[in-house]
Amino acid sequence: MGSLADNKNGSKRFKPAHTLISAGTLGPANRGRLLQALYDIGPSSRVDLARVTGASRATIGGIVQPLIDQGILVEGEVVPADRAGGKPATKLWFSKEAKPICAVLLMHDRVRTCLVSLEGEIYAQHHAGLAKGPTDASDAFRIVSACVEETIASAHVPVLGIGVPACIDQDTRALLVGDRWFGQGRGQRNFAVVYIGESLDAALYVDGHLYRGTAGEAGKIGHTIVQLNGQMCQCGRRGCWETIATLRWLRNEAQARGLPRPGSLNAGRLVSLAENGIKGAKKLLQEYAFNISVGLANLQQLTAPNCIILHGDVVRGGKSMLDPIEARFQELTVNLADEEITLALGDSEDVAGLRGAAGLVLCELLNFII
Repeated sequence: MGSLADNKNGSKRFKPAHTLISAGTLGPANRGRLLQALYDIGPSSRVDLARVTGASRATIGGIVQPLIDQGILVEGEVVPADRAGGKPATKLWFSKEAKPICAVLLMHDRVRTCLVSLEGEIYAQHHAGLAKGPTDASDAFRIVSACVEETIASAHVPVLGIGVPACIDQDTRALLVGDRWFGQGRGQRNFAVVYIGESLDAALYVDGHLYRGTAGEAGKIGHTIVQLNGQMCQCGRRGCWETIATLRWLRNEAQARGLPRPGSLNAGRLVSLAENGIKGAKKLLQEYAFNISVGLANLQQLTAPNCIILHGDVVRGGKSMLDPIEARFQELTVNLADEEITLALGDSEDVAGLRGAAGLVLCELLNFII
């Protein structure tokens, strides 16, 4: 069965649930799968890629050689033949000279652009502020365009792409895509990303695919109920996880407890206050960590990603923030004795966002499945 989708003119069209790969798309699809395998397993020989993908060495060779000719892949380290004999193998990896991706991170108060290599290295960064309050779309477009032009001009290299018009996605899902290709989600079949800051959102990678849900609404984990008859949430309901585990809660509590400069408190400053013995800071840190761990434990028990990567303001707190979160998380989860569950901190907010933007372009231009 399929479903109905909207055409641009407002009419309906039938959208099939299953589509076949045509002869015209088979080549790009196979190329994308091979490059995905390379990202997952690291520098590999043609023999390794044939084994992992289930393709013949001739098929692998037919895909790899054009990628070498285009400067996307490069031959590197030679691996000696094994004891069973055979020829030495040459490992393949992404060329440092390959065209980079231009990534754009558009925030409410600023825009940041950079180039991202196919290995995830960020360079040639530029940024500009955006006016407070409502901004005319043409003004924002002008500022973004200027930053993109400065970034490309400063590097003196052609770019692989900037993802216009297709590569736009919800911010937490973009963070997940960045982790999938360049971060701690590389090679994982299942993992989750949770953004903790002014708001609370999640993105799920399930059985090798980004889970979007109906109408792309999956991930609204901040509005799961964790306190019956709890505080009023901005969504109009009571007891949402967001009411006890975001910066709004942290700053309100800091003000009520007399901590210095509560209005600008973040996880990094809270850790610093606690480590310097400021009265009430350590207790608030422990409570904040517990509140965060409650929602993370619910996520683990429901979807069992076994790897949860934290992003947003919580990253500023570093290991001193992660350790108490992880301790309470382990107490609240039920898992098998041989089951390893990992909590990890992602990159700083802007770096993670830029890598996520680059990951979206990568999926589009190299036919990656996400």
